[in-house]
Order: sequence, then C-alpha cells, then structure tokens
Amino acid sequence: QDPGSPLSKIGTRPLHLITDTLRASHRADTEARYRPHITPAPRVVPRSELNKPGPNFYPRLFAPECYAAVVRTVRFPEPQGIHVNMMPIILGSLASVPPELRHYQPLLEACPLASSQYFKVGYLTIHEMAEPTPEAGWTHRRGGLHCEGGYEFEAEPGVQRYTGVPPDIVLWGGFSPPGDRDAGDKTFQGGLFMASNLGGSCRVWNGHVAPGTEAVGRQGDLEHLRPLLGPGFELGAGELCWLTDGTPHESLPLPAGAQRSYFRLVTSEVNVWFADHSTPNPLGVKPGGTVVHGSKFGQLGGKASGAARNGGDNGLAAGTAEETAEANAGLEKLALGEDS
Repeated sequence: QDPGSPLSKIGTRPLHLITDTLRASHRADTEARYRPHITPAPRVVPRSELNKPGPNFYPRLFAPECYAAVVRTVRFPEPQGIHVNMMPIILGSLASVPPELRHYQPLLEACPLASSQYFKVGYLTIHEMAEPTPEAGWTHRRGGLHCEGGYEFEAEPGVQRYTGVPPDIVLWGGFSPPGDRDAGDKTFQGGLFMASNLGGSCRVWNGHVAPGTEAVGRQGDLEHLRPLLGPGFELGAGELCWLTDGTPHESLPLPAGAQRSYFRLVTSEVNVWFADHSTPNPLGVKPGGTVVHGSKFGQLGGKASGAARNGGDNGLAAGTAEETAEANAGLEKLALGEDS
C-alpha cells in the first residue's frame, strides 16, 4: 500500500504466493520434525463409550488407545475462594485431606483410580476464583497448548535449589501406555483427573506426545504442535476428564463475569515438586520426588502469566524417600482404621 516501498511494485498476488509457499514449507518441516513423536487418537472418549462401572468402581475403556477420556460428570460446591496447588495427599484416604477441603470428597471419590494407586502420595489442586472475571479474555489457568510433564528438568544455579538427584525428565502423573499393559487391561493407569464448573473453559486432545523428545518444549509447551493436532475437544461443565501427563490441553479465555472453579488430582508418579508454586499439607503428608525451591519459571527469564503462577510460597524441606514413606505411614494406617 505504500507507494514508496519497492514491494508495492510487485503487487499483492506474488506476495501472497511467497507467503503461502513459506507457510507450506514451515508446515512440512514441522510435520517431518515432530510427527514421529506424536501418538494421535481421533477424539476424546466420551463417558457414553465407557463400560458401566464394575464391582470395583473402575470403568474400563472400549478404546485401546486412550489418552483422554470423560469419565464422570461431577457437581462443584459453592466457591469460597480456595486456592491450593499440588497439595500432597494419600490417595484413597479422606483423613489425609485437610478438613477445610473435605467438601470436595465427592469429586475425589469420582476419580476412578487404579487399585495400584491407593495409599500412595497423590496431589490435589483446587482453584476457585474469588471474584468473577472483570473482562473477557482472561484464562483461569495456564493458557496455550501444553502438557503437564515429559519436558527436561533444567535447574538454574542461583534461581533454584533442591536436594537429592534431580530427574532428567519431569513426570506429572505419567501413565502406562496401552501396549505396555497386560492383555485385556484397559483401566486408567496413572495420569491425572481434572474438571471445572464452566463448560468451554478447557480444550483437550486425545493424543500423547513422547516424553523427553524435541516435540516437548520448555515447561511442557506444545504450541508449535497446534497445526498437527486438529480441533481438540472442549470439556463441558462438570465433566471429569482423565488424561496423561503427555496429553495436549489448554485453558481457554473466559467471558466477562465468569467465576470458575477448577479441580485436579494427579496420581503418584510425580518426580518433581516445586515448593514455591505448591501448597504443603498441614496434616504432614510430604511430597515424593525431588523438592525444588525457587521459581519454576526461572529458566524462562521469570516471565509467566499470573494464571500460570499457581500455589504459594512455603518452606517445606525435602526429605529422603524413606523419611517421606515413614511420615506418610501414619496417615495410611489411619485410613485403614489402624492406630497411628
């Protein structure tokens, strides 16, 4: 449009051809580079395609390759402004949940845990917006396409400190791939469960990105994979979704006046607990894995949205695996009706 620019003499059609060619070349490069690391599935498996709960309350899947599934429809309590993030609890033990959070018992019990997860340390997140959004466009939780785990752990000296041996790859619930299970075993193995009270506030893709590969960006960023994943599936109000820690998902912008509550339960395979972003359990349940102090966003130059900065500061010190097991043993006994 600028007559003084040399590009104005070329015209718009050649410029469109150039940009279209560059886009096609970029997409081809993206396909070749990242596609081998993505295991896609056609869609999120809805609850209507799950078998009825069996005697042990564990639904079984018809689909052998399932990386995201709607397993229940839950009802949220009235919000009180509660905000706890990755609080360690004993899975299957309400006694390990602080009394002020026990009104979330129906949501905890709605999560169809595999039997191998019971009485292990899991991680509870409850995030209730204290006030409605002042304007449209805010995301309640982390926006942008991402997964919860599978990325390289990159500690920064002077920014983060930790005890023990840090892992190479961050696990945030993990999961057991269908091909690694016994024949006929289609239960939910590992991973995490999440739900919110507002429909259309979270989008999930039924797929899995291989951990530790170049396809998983820093802090699990997957935005570069968006062209390869298709439209995804928006969760409805109260739909409890199981997913792996390598399943792509994103929090969506909210309309003005929305007041969202979010629930998440991460199963036991967590090898890093970021103390500055997580909530300690006042009942004494300790996290497993390596405890990291300092900003988890330090490696990103300290830049992160307010929605991404979850949890509060705490001074919880890391213990050995033996100390963690010993500290949690009393709560396990309590859950089993034994004396602590």
